[in-house]
Parts: sequence; structure tokens; C-alpha cells
Amino acid sequence: MEIVKTKKCSACGEVDAGEFYLSHRYRCKKCCRRMRNEDYRPSYRAKPENKALQAGYYKKWYAKNGRERSLGYVSNIREWQLAHPKEVCASIILRNSLEKGVRKRPSICSICGKEGRINAHHRDYNYPLLVDWICSSCHKLVHLQAIRL
Repeated sequence: MEIVKTKKCSACGEVDAGEFYLSHRYRCKKCCRRMRNEDYRPSYRAKPENKALQAGYYKKWYAKNGRERSLGYVSNIREWQLAHPKEVCASIILRNSLEKGVRKRPSICSICGKEGRINAHHRDYNYPLLVDWICSSCHKLVHLQAIRL
């Protein structure tokens, strides 16, 4: 007598729905492909009705917490990112090196010596790991060209 094991897909509910990935034991390959192609989670923000809900949520949040950011803040950041791909790429490379421990963020500003949260300033985006570690006050002055590095 032979024992036959059957599997049930948790997404479509079919018994013996087909092959199963080892990492997705409860969903068949067909459902995994469908969900990946639909991008079912990231598409939440893309739907117009969800954008309206999100805008309403943030409007209430800003009113309650007193933050003075416009509702178009996220879209403005995205526009800047699309217009400046080299800068975005350099910041991603630096962020990854910090997370992996290749680089370490110092706790002291290299200009004024102030301790606290230190920002990375790229002089040249062609060299993403060559940065000046400066505090936010000095960073603003550098961008206003009041301080030369």
C-alpha cells in the first residue's frame, strides 16, 4: 500500500495545484508567479483610491502633530530622485557600505567638531565612498557656499 501525500495551495485553494517552491510550501508555483506579476503589495500605493486614503491620513497626522510638510513632499522627493540618478546611486552605495560595516559613520563633525548626528557630504558623486562627515548646520553652510571644503 502506497501513501499519497496531497498538498493544498493556500492562495487558490486547489488540492494538488501543481508544483510548489521549497520556500513557498503553502502556495503553488502558479499562484506565486501570479502574485509576483501583479506586484500585489507595492501596487497598493499606485491605486488612486489608496493615494487619496493615504493623503487623507497624512493630512490628519500633520494637523495633529504640527508638522509643516506639504502633502506633495513624497512626490517632490521622487521627482528629485528621477532627475538626479548619479546622486541617488552614490547615496545608495554609501548607505550599503555603512550597513555592511565597510565604512563607519563618525560621531564628530570634521568642520566644527560638534558631536551628534553627522551627515555625509559628497564633493564628487563619481566617488561615492569619498565623503566629508559634517553636522547638519555645517552641511547647510557648505551647500550655501558659506564654507569651502
